[in-house]
Amino acid sequence: MREYFFYRSFANVSLTWVVESWRRNDCDCNYPLLLGRRRFLLGMPVICDCILKECFWAFTPVGEGNYYNYTDSAYVFIVGMMKKILTIALAVFVLASCNKEESRYNISGQIDGATEGSMVYLLRTGDSAGEMIDSVSLAADGRFAFGVQGHYYPSFYSLRFGSDYIYLAVDSLSRTHIRAKASNFGRDYSLEETDSCNRKIRQIRMLNVETSARIDSLAALFREKKLSPVEYKEKVTAEVDYLKKQYSQKYIFPNPRSAEAYYALFQDKEGLLYFDVQNPEDSRAFAAVATAYEIYYPQAPYTDKLRQLTLLGIAAIRQMRAYTGQQLALSDSVEHSALPPLKLIDKRGEAQDLADVAKTHSKLLLVFTSHEADWSPDLVQQLRRLHRKQGLEIYEVGIDRDLFFWQNAVRTLPWITVNDAKQESLYSFGVQSLPTFFIISNGQIRRIVNLQELAREG
Repeated sequence: MREYFFYRSFANVSLTWVVESWRRNDCDCNYPLLLGRRRFLLGMPVICDCILKECFWAFTPVGEGNYYNYTDSAYVFIVGMMKKILTIALAVFVLASCNKEESRYNISGQIDGATEGSMVYLLRTGDSAGEMIDSVSLAADGRFAFGVQGHYYPSFYSLRFGSDYIYLAVDSLSRTHIRAKASNFGRDYSLEETDSCNRKIRQIRMLNVETSARIDSLAALFREKKLSPVEYKEKVTAEVDYLKKQYSQKYIFPNPRSAEAYYALFQDKEGLLYFDVQNPEDSRAFAAVATAYEIYYPQAPYTDKLRQLTLLGIAAIRQMRAYTGQQLALSDSVEHSALPPLKLIDKRGEAQDLADVAKTHSKLLLVFTSHEADWSPDLVQQLRRLHRKQGLEIYEVGIDRDLFFWQNAVRTLPWITVNDAKQESLYSFGVQSLPTFFIISNGQIRRIVNLQELAREG
């Protein structure tokens, strides 16, 4: 009898844990919970035995010496068979319930004021600038629906209607419903039947939109000469620092493994990240998210890219501090970052692989620039002098979206010029502002502040 009541107590606790896990939607494939699920599976025979004994106890007459006999051969045979069947059934049920790789995530919504037949596009983001994977036309009442593959790691998507976007993360729930207005799709919308993650992503996006609007207002004042260059720079820096502080304290450091942490880390303005991986303070945020994602989501398509970007930043910080006579104490386990892959099309339509170019030159200047910028003509003249006097090979990446303009601007330049209209390389190299310069020598990459520094090195 004491054995029975021990089994019964153990089963009640175990089953309560399982039910509560499913109710809270905690049953996913992350490592800590995987260990918990294994413990549960190992305890299944005990749980099943208790359930069966509970059944026999309920249907067996109770009286002195009349409870069931554990040594009864018929009981042992029946319980043994039923225990095996029930164990297998419960194991299949638990594993199927926890397998998010095979789940489907439904994204639906309704756009008020939209014209019937208008198109809504679904784009995959997170590890790219945005790849369109599906599109639907709106019904008469403005309704639409998409279905995407769910994974155990967060996946990032955006909905595009006209020129506006709504950003989402597919993680724990099986559906998200959106109610938006056609006149202001990207801002005037509500999230229904969704989790806190997507509500936080909406907050992150709105903070970005508001900060970007204030920076644009400052730029207008600067163009009207109502702000001096020093005042303009100070005010913009203050806006960006405040935004990064909000992101770090509210969304990144409290839970670096979350979807909102990754999303906040890669917020940008016109393709330029707010967080600079080569800034010592910002690199802490990159390191926190990269470490968490490598532990919990090693198979996510963007985890390796995040890791490489973080290591590139650590290496750059170490080199910059060593260059100024300071030493950065790093753990022996930190790896040296490899040169991020970069292969783009040049002005002649030929693919130029940065790694191959670097192998054929002892010293290579990597430049990120935009020929549409006001400072571009002066930069081109400086690069011409360096190329002519020092014989320095240059690999120039232009992020101009107008390809016709870019081709006309670079057609007479004597060095390698490639175009990255999608601006994906900015993320890979942690470029936060333009122009940005790197020196690649003997397989090592180092950021330099300006071209004067290179001229002093000779």
